Amino acid sequence: MFANRRLSSELSRLLGDGLAFAAVPEPAGRALGAALSAPSRCGEPLSGLALGPAFSDVEIKRTLDNCRLDYVYEPDWHRLFQRTSKLLSQGKVVAWFQGSMGFGPRALGTRSILCDPSSRYARHNINEYPRQTALDEPLPVVFAPSVATQCLMRPLTSRLGVMDGAVAAEWRDRLAATLDWRHFVRVHALHPDQASELCQLLECHYQRSQVPALIETNLCGPGEPLACTPRDAVRTVYSSAIDVLVIGRFVLMKDHWLLRSDVG
Repeated sequence: MFANRRLSSELSRLLGDGLAFAAVPEPAGRALGAALSAPSRCGEPLSGLALGPAFSDVEIKRTLDNCRLDYVYEPDWHRLFQRTSKLLSQGKVVAWFQGSMGFGPRALGTRSILCDPSSRYARHNINEYPRQTALDEPLPVVFAPSVATQCLMRPLTSRLGVMDGAVAAEWRDRLAATLDWRHFVRVHALHPDQASELCQLLECHYQRSQVPALIETNLCGPGEPLACTPRDAVRTVYSSAIDVLVIGRFVLMKDHWLLRSDVG
């Protein structure tokens, strides 16, 4: 029942900040709830949902080379964020593969498909192609942490999960592709400790474009499990309408002849 974001949002609005929700309210989350509340081997409870495997740049490069793919390696994180933001501003659909895989059915900032919500064709580019759902299906967004409270009429209290939030009038044009008829957006709460790279990308994109959020959905094909390994990410990108893959500090584009001119 509490997996319904409309219900959770209304309960949060009515009952206030003292209400806590399960991070993963679906049946799989029962085991996770026990794990999060119990001490780990180090004596401290788990702090987030990034419980899956992570991959080093060496491991990622080995996969990309084995697939005979053309890529650009960017050792400087700030330049990588700037380049990714530029591609998003051009309307590109970007696959984002960073850090440890998250647990549960929702994108948690480490295995995501991203798109700029101010783009005219963002709803078509995400719903019609990678998700293959109805065009009016709500598109979840993640906000830059520094500006989220300014954009929403009421701050969201949940650190994890999905909630509905009303967008202030002055920000609606920059989130046009994600608004419903009530001027609400579906907000994915972002945990900075488990998705620090995405938080930095969001801040960078806001500074560059004044767009305070990005559309974020799971990095997977319709009806498929979330991409776990670099090979899963490559398979998902090259079998869908995703334009760019940012995996670790590597950048790949399907229009590989534009890769260095667009990214450089």
